[in-house]
Amino acid sequence: MAPPVSSSISASPSTTDVPAAPMLSLAGLFARAWARQPEARSADLRRQSLALAREGSRSWLAGAPSLLLQAQTDRPGTGQGERELEVGLALPLWRPGQSAQTQATHEAEATAHEHQLNLQRWRLAGVVREAWWHAQRTHTDLLQAQARIQNARALAHDVARRVQAGDLARADQHQAESAVAQALWTLAQAQGAQESALEQLRQLSGDWSLSSPPLDRTDMPDLPELPDSVPPTHPWLIAAQARETLARAQARQAEVSRTSPPELTLLSTRATGPAGEPARRSVTVGIQWPFTMGGPAAQAEAQVLAAWSAAHEAESERVLVHEQLRAHIAQARARLRSAQAQWAAAQDHQRLASETRTFFERSFQMGQTDLPTRLRIDHEAAQAQHALHRARIDLRAAWSDWQHALGQLPTE
Repeated sequence: MAPPVSSSISASPSTTDVPAAPMLSLAGLFARAWARQPEARSADLRRQSLALAREGSRSWLAGAPSLLLQAQTDRPGTGQGERELEVGLALPLWRPGQSAQTQATHEAEATAHEHQLNLQRWRLAGVVREAWWHAQRTHTDLLQAQARIQNARALAHDVARRVQAGDLARADQHQAESAVAQALWTLAQAQGAQESALEQLRQLSGDWSLSSPPLDRTDMPDLPELPDSVPPTHPWLIAAQARETLARAQARQAEVSRTSPPELTLLSTRATGPAGEPARRSVTVGIQWPFTMGGPAAQAEAQVLAAWSAAHEAESERVLVHEQLRAHIAQARARLRSAQAQWAAAQDHQRLASETRTFFERSFQMGQTDLPTRLRIDHEAAQAQHALHRARIDLRAAWSDWQHALGQLPTE
């Protein structure tokens, strides 16, 4: 049987050296880590900005209108003579097709933003998964080091008793005490490795009270059939497609925006003549249509070509992302199958080493086996037990990496 597909972890029993593990799951750690990311905190403001831009592109004006005020007199400073006052508005208008293309560009920008957020979440999930399983491995190493200390001390105590009784030589006691010292060194190394792994979990989650990762002890059924195709809904692939769509929309917008928008001009004129003459009023309607020639035309064409160049780069990037995802999935699939085979072999190795250890324990108690042989057998059994726990976590980690390769986020 292989370890469970679920990513949730239940707390392990507390010991005198390791504090009780807090209830923490991979999905919970990921949720906390994402809430701390700058992209998550600014996402709502960015959405509001894009929504306002889309709303603005639906207006019948291409930009902000401008006010025109103009006064004219032939006798300045006297208040006499002919005077003329003009009040007007200049209204920028959309070129044909420009408004619809601008709306399409804003829609593509909003879509690309959401898919980019999903991509950032997926990438963060990979970091969280790696940190999580590294902490699980260090926790297992620490528990195994503690068990090794207990066994070494028990053996050293038994050897000391038999040395006093004259059954064993003083050299045997030195070897037993040396085994205790070596186990203490291994324990110190495991404690340092776990503290380093916990510090990474604390930085990701913001939970500085985290003292120990919980250890998973659940079972799980055999692994299902593993597909090797790239899911069409993978966050990385979808984000690349959205960037390509946005780049093409921006290129088409550049084509319809080669020049400044035309302006509709509305003027109201009030002319006053010499004293006694009535005021004259007139209304002027005009349109200003910009043309692009010479240097400005070359600059506009350069902007269009640059936009289409970015669109072609986005298309090439999408193709490359698809190829990278296919390779990533194939690698994760191979690692998972290898971890499954190692887990099966580790189970057999641990069973045989445990039975052998039982045989030699009895033989040592009856004086039929010397201490070096007993120490070697104990060490081999401890290594096999450790390899079994590591193989189980490696299989769980490989399954988690496989889910990540398919674009799935932690959910349990």
